[in-house]
Order: sequence, then structure tokens, then C-alpha cells
Amino acid sequence: MIHLFSQNGLQIAVDVNTGNIFLFDEMTAKILANFPDRPPTLEEARAELAGSCPEGVDEAALAGAYAELQTLIDQKMLYSPEFIDEETTEKLHPRSGLKALCLHVSHGCNLRCDYCFAHQGDYGDGNGQGTARLMSPEVAFRAVDFLMENAGRENVEIDFFGGEPLLNFEVIKETVAYGRKLAKKKNRNLYFTLTTNGTLLDEEKISFLNREMHNVVISIDGRKEVHDRFRYDAAKNGSYDRILPAALKLVREREKNPPGRRDYFIRGTFTTENLDFTGDVLHLAGLGFKRLSLEPVTGSGAGYHIGREHLPAVLDEYDNLARVIAAREKPGFSFYHFQLNLYEGPCIYKRITACGAGFEYFAVSPEGDLYPCHQFVGLPQFKAGDIWEGIKNLCLVETFKKTNVLTKPACKNCWAKFFCSGGCHADAYFTNNDLATPNEITCIMQRKRIECALGLEVARRIKKQEDSA
Repeated sequence: MIHLFSQNGLQIAVDVNTGNIFLFDEMTAKILANFPDRPPTLEEARAELAGSCPEGVDEAALAGAYAELQTLIDQKMLYSPEFIDEETTEKLHPRSGLKALCLHVSHGCNLRCDYCFAHQGDYGDGNGQGTARLMSPEVAFRAVDFLMENAGRENVEIDFFGGEPLLNFEVIKETVAYGRKLAKKKNRNLYFTLTTNGTLLDEEKISFLNREMHNVVISIDGRKEVHDRFRYDAAKNGSYDRILPAALKLVREREKNPPGRRDYFIRGTFTTENLDFTGDVLHLAGLGFKRLSLEPVTGSGAGYHIGREHLPAVLDEYDNLARVIAAREKPGFSFYHFQLNLYEGPCIYKRITACGAGFEYFAVSPEGDLYPCHQFVGLPQFKAGDIWEGIKNLCLVETFKKTNVLTKPACKNCWAKFFCSGGCHADAYFTNNDLATPNEITCIMQRKRIECALGLEVARRIKKQEDSA
């Protein structure tokens, strides 16, 4: 199978099974345009060209182009045969133990962002009152123990999440100290990450996060009016002005003197209210943030949800953002969804199984219950066990193990399956009530983002060759 597309004036083809990327001229692209599943015969190639050649097909050029295609096909670089199945996956990388836990240290938040999954329900009022819950040190330490006891690799990770995790800052500090000591004893490398709305950042917290966290994710949606439209507190006060100074301080200090492996992301969100989200990306980049992500709010029932009727505008805007980046001599920032490493990217096992939710990665509730990921926390049918007695719902774990691009019917004939790894399980479940049926709207956006990423990478390679010539 191949996928042919045009991006920024380039005719690009992807061989699905190998991941090979080809840049073709206009004639070759016309030959391949209507043959995603099998190579055309010479007669079919001639017929494809005939409609756009009123003076007749250039037979010499056709013969040359077809011969080059045939060489690639003979070398199994184009239209390559399938070589991956479930049995092969097990042999490539046997699933063995945990790689990460997501600790919900706070089921409270001091913001009331409309689109957030934690907007209502047991995430409470953000002050530890009502139904809001904070994880105790005992639960947090036991979670670290559980990870170390069940880890299947040398490098493991703990993510601090919420609600707003910095509402439970003292427990975070104690957990990091405990984890560092235990990891040294167990001869493991333990990495910490934290996701925050940024409102509670101060000198002490910034210093701690820059010293101890290997990745910090801060939520800023972009332009002030866009951000404050959805990200506000109980009094309806927008949070942009509160967040920005501290976020800039954290990032500048982190970039100036990064000790070891340090990363960050400014993670934004776009809705129907900012379908011109290129402006938000450029706004954040203009402030000096270099690591950016912008995620769509999909779903139904609210006016801000991205629906099928909004897709033309969204896809056009991704193309627009790609053009803006391509036109810059030095973009000065990276956009998460446009980053593809074609040479040192994920192994084939990772491309098939994605995040490992439900068997390599679990979320831990404030009480110590285990769920496949943060979006499933609190749903009884997705409780896998707890950190004291371990995994009890083995059927659930087996379901998540077997849910991947090889078993999802919608992924079987999708050209992007080894780039997106089948999409998010939670997105599939909450859209279609089925882990194995991806959200079609998300899939359409993801395929466009991959095309933009490939187009930018090919353009970079061309420029690099031109500069070195």
C-alpha cells in the first residue's frame, strides 16, 4: 500500500509497510494517483497520463518513469508486502512489566475550564473541600514501590497529574525524594514529569520543577482572548495574566541552564472558537516558547466541540501552519504534531502498540486504584486493580494488550497506521463506546498533521542538500 499526497508543492509518496518516503515529479505522481493498493501496469500508466496530455504521451519520459518505479517495486521499497502480524509483534518485543505510572495527586483544581474532563464530578472545588481529593504520602510512596516492583526496564517514569497537581505540592516533593532514593537502590533511572495549569507557580515551585522534573507541561491556549474564553476560575476570572509571567520564567531558566535531560511543552487547546489557531501558535512562539502543542477538543453536545462540519477549516489551518513554518528560514519553535523523526523514530513495536495504556502504563487514583490511563480514572469497568494487591482484572489488561493497529478494523487499510499507532483508546471509547473503533474525526485530523509533518521534513532535507551542494 502507498499514500500519495501533495504538500507545499511537493509530490510525496509513503510506502506504508516500510515507511519509505519518496519525492516524485508530476508525471510519476499522475501515474500513481489512482493506485494506492497495487502498482499500475504500463498500459494503465499511459492511460493515467493521456487525459492531461492533449498532444499525446511522451513515450520516452513514460518509459523512464515507469522503469524507475519498477526498480523500487522490485527492491520492495515501494508497494512492499505486509510483514507484521500479532505473532511477529510478540517476538519483536515481548511485553514485560511497567514503564510508567500517572499519579493523580490531586482530584481538585482551582480552574473551571469548560472543555476539561475534570470540569465536573469528583474533581471538586480545588481546595480539598467537597468531593475534591488529594493523594496521601502513603499512597504516593506505595505507587513508587509498585512501579519499581513491576518495572520491565531500566528507565521508568512517574507523571504527576490532576486536577491541578501543584495543589498537593508537599506530597510531590516527598514522593520525588522517596523515588530518587528507591531508584538508586534498585539501579533504575526514574524520570518525573508534571502537567500544570501554571496558576500556582512561584519561585519555590519553579526552582523545584526545573531541578527535579524531566518534563513540565504548562497549559496555555494561545492569545489572551482565546485562553481566557475557556480557562477561568470559579469567579469567571481569566487565568492568562496569572500564568504567563511564571511560565516564561520557568521556561527561560530551564532553557538557560538545563541539568541533564530537561524538556517542556506549552500545551494549548483549540475549539470552534479559534479555528484560526495558527495565530495562537505564532503568539506563543512570539513570546519565546519553543516547544508547542495544540490539541483539538472533539466530542459532541457543546458548541466548542470540533465536529465534522468544522473539518474543512481545521485541515486548511493545518496546511496554513505548515506553510508558515516552511516559509521561515529558522522557525524558532517546534510544533509537536509536525515533528516526525524518520531515521531514529519509534521501533515497530511502539508503532503498533502506541502508549501501552492498560498493560505498560497505568493511572493511579488518589486512593491507589489502577486504571489504564488518566481519562479512565473513576470508571468502575476500567478499574484494573490497586497498588497494594496488584492487577486483578486480567481480562481488561488482555483487552488493552490486544487493541492495536493490527486488530482495529478501521486501521487495517489506513496509510497512517504506523505513524499514529491506532490513536487514543480513550478517545475511541468515549466516542464510539469501543476501544477498537477510533474516532473518525480525530483520524482525519491526524492524517493531515502527518502529511504536514512529512512535507516539512522532506522540504528540510531538500534545503539541507541544496545548502551543502
